[in-house]
Amino acid sequence: MTFAGFGEHAVEFYDGLMADNSKPYWDDNLAVYRADVRAPMEALLAELAPEFGPNFGEGKVFRPHRDVRFAADKSPYKTHCGAVIEQGRGGGAYYVELSCAGLRAGGGCFHLASDQLARFRQAVDTDIHGKALEKILASLRKTGWEIKGDALKTKPVRPSQIGNTSDRCIGGHWMPDVGPQPLGKLMAEDEDAGAPARSFRPAR
Repeated sequence: MTFAGFGEHAVEFYDGLMADNSKPYWDDNLAVYRADVRAPMEALLAELAPEFGPNFGEGKVFRPHRDVRFAADKSPYKTHCGAVIEQGRGGGAYYVELSCAGLRAGGGCFHLASDQLARFRQAVDTDIHGKALEKILASLRKTGWEIKGDALKTKPVRPSQIGNTSDRCIGGHWMPDVGPQPLGKLMAEDEDAGAPARSFRPAR
């Protein structure tokens, strides 16, 4: 299946789910989810995989059900459809998400293991790698990416670096992403099927 945009009822489906996050609503609209959301997302991943998958990772669409075991919010369904091409947790990822707010593309690392985080902090706390990282992030910002993630909550190893991008990255996990792109351009226009790919390329 070739990706030709998300279905015409995709936004309406998530608007309704925001208003009525219940099993009856989900069951009544399951066919819409499968046809206008899930199938196009799988097709989009299939088109992105040849460019971004080789020697990097596998693509998958996340399950629509929320893990509510320890959550105060017991709403059973996610109000977005997320998909990823990744090596595994902590190995870097390309991420795309559809919701009633738009289409969001992102990249980075999610939940680094403690040993990975220690190595990352040590690497960026050097003049060579810290400055290189700042240049990479500055370049991403120029192409429209928004840098997000956990901020440093304790004093940096070197006080002279307080406020630097490398310090903020030492503090934890970070995932740069671009803001939502208009859904109207991605619903049924073949020429805009490459929007997530155009967003991912600067993040390589």
